[in-house]
Amino acid sequence: MNETTNNTDCGRTPSPNARPTTLQILDIYDLACNIGSMIDVIDMAVCDILDGRQRNAMATVCDVVMDKMDDLKRQIEAVREEL
Repeated sequence: MNETTNNTDCGRTPSPNARPTTLQILDIYDLACNIGSMIDVIDMAVCDILDGRQRNAMATVCDVVMDKMDDLKRQIEAVREEL
């Protein structure tokens, strides 16, 4: 393990032509799902905002972010199927 960076890659950067592995794709997909879960929590917390306009604005932002996360997950699935 490289002590200065706390990882095992010895400071190498991946080649721009390197294809992602299935495990990397699954890690990215899991991260997207975790972010989606956090947005769900924020959406639930929005219900406690008393000002209706603020509540609606925050709920709209949460909906837009979730739509983007769903798009990301669909794209990840498409890449995964190609591997």
